[in-house]
Amino acid sequence: MKNQRDAILGYAQELHAYYIQFIENNKILENRYGLVCKDTEQAEHIMTTLMLKKTFWIDGSTLQDITRGLQPLIAGFSHAC
Repeated sequence: MKNQRDAILGYAQELHAYYIQFIENNKILENRYGLVCKDTEQAEHIMTTLMLKKTFWIDGSTLQDITRGLQPLIAGFSHAC
């Protein structure tokens, strides 16, 4: 049986970081991964990168491959926009 996958994209305001959190078989995986954002232009590039990573995740790439280049974000941070 093929795993069902999805991902949530968001913004951690207190960290000034855009993030991706992975879902597999209706279970949210523990860690969030992201990149700190310093300006609007950089934000566009980060979100494009995260959207591509979400697509690769849904298409079956490994978590290790997807998270390469991203920073693990601390647990319990707010994801308010």
